Amino acid sequence: MKVVKLYKKLFSVPRNEVLILFTIATIASSLFLNLTFFWITAFVFTFLAINFAKTRFNLRRTLFFANILTVFAAVLSVFSIPQAVTLLIVSTMHFCSERKKIAQIFSTFPLLAFPSYKTLIIFLFSLILFFIFLKILDRSYGKINVKEFVENFVLYWLTSEAKFLEKTFEKWSEIKNGRVRCLCINDVKVLTTDFHPGPFRNVGGANLIKFLSTGRAVYLHSPTSHEMDPVSSEEILKIVNNLPLCKEKLKPMKPFKLESKNFEIFCIPFDKIKFIFVSGKNFIDDFKLFSKDVVIDCHNSHVYNFKLEIEDLEEIEKIVKIAEITESEKVDKVKFAFVKIDAESESICNYVAALLFDFGEKYAIVIFDANNMVKDFRDLVEEEFKRIGYRAVVVTTDNHEKTGLRTKSSYKPAGSDRKDLEILKILLNECRDVEMVDAEFKFDETLVEVKVFGNAIDDSERAVERSGKLIAIFLAFNLLITLLSATLEVIA
Repeated sequence: MKVVKLYKKLFSVPRNEVLILFTIATIASSLFLNLTFFWITAFVFTFLAINFAKTRFNLRRTLFFANILTVFAAVLSVFSIPQAVTLLIVSTMHFCSERKKIAQIFSTFPLLAFPSYKTLIIFLFSLILFFIFLKILDRSYGKINVKEFVENFVLYWLTSEAKFLEKTFEKWSEIKNGRVRCLCINDVKVLTTDFHPGPFRNVGGANLIKFLSTGRAVYLHSPTSHEMDPVSSEEILKIVNNLPLCKEKLKPMKPFKLESKNFEIFCIPFDKIKFIFVSGKNFIDDFKLFSKDVVIDCHNSHVYNFKLEIEDLEEIEKIVKIAEITESEKVDKVKFAFVKIDAESESICNYVAALLFDFGEKYAIVIFDANNMVKDFRDLVEEEFKRIGYRAVVVTTDNHEKTGLRTKSSYKPAGSDRKDLEILKILLNECRDVEMVDAEFKFDETLVEVKVFGNAIDDSERAVERSGKLIAIFLAFNLLITLLSATLEVIA
């Protein structure tokens, strides 16, 4: 999603030790450039605005902001126009605060630091240009208003409080019906839904897996897309409150495997429904497909910036249809064991797990709560489970909890962090020694009405694409302020 890349353009604060050195260097330099009072007013006004204007700063951000402004002012002092930083001050105070009008009062500190008629003119002109910029920003693409989106996105990214975005997303939402499906194996629940676990971090549907994977439960990713992201945690609770009760008993059949050019199918069939796992031989990402059976997008072969082509989707649809009509032999008894480990790394969100089956031949559904997987790591997982006697089908949940947490990448697929290998070793040790028991299978599904992103997800992509042009306009306005300041200095 292009939306998660927006954070790269936001306020990023360096590590504490770097910030301390930066602050010392800035204050020392300001003593020689007569900018000490400016640094003090910038720090004090920004700090006071935290309470009075509800700017979403803290001490670290306040220090960094005061330092950055002083650096810019120092550069502009070469041309005797340090007050040209006013547009940057006005815009930052606006976007980082909840009380926009009060925030503008706290953006007036350059008038104290550089008291002159030139500063007053530049400040007033900065306000005019900023209001023009807001007017340009106040455009809609489909359901998405860019100004509203940017204002709430900045506040969300500064606070991690999902409410800022969720209240906005709810305005754009569509109501969709989706299936919630559950396979109960003894006391273990295997859940999947028609909804999607996104968009990112703790917003909306990104909490879906955490809500549905508590205790002896795991989540499997269905064929769906970000259009089916629930818009808020309240919508996820609708799903949680309508979970199936697993009333219908199932008789197991012998698993089978199918292959095509780019994909492979592993199927666990029952007398009334089939569980069809779709893996990519070299690549896979979100695909949409409707089936009366339970189709699982294994999401287990990551390729950067990849999107399935039409011919790929047709290939998946064709091989799934073959699996749907393929008959299999009955199995009298199945042994089962369940292993789940709380685990977290830069790629793994909450847990890893394994559903272990003995149909006469041993199989393992190995689940990594992560967003896709490095293909080489998947090969390693399959090989290691083979060593302990299981044919493994490796899946990820497509969890977006870690999407957008870093400023250099949107997320890391499973296998990207060295810690993932240690987690795998722990899982293998648990699976090697686990005791298997007779399995009883039950299934049920419910239909739940939920507010989701719908077409607004495409509108948001276009709105974010627009951000590049808006940044160019903002930079041009800052250049205009600088030219005005220089002109006033020449006239004076």
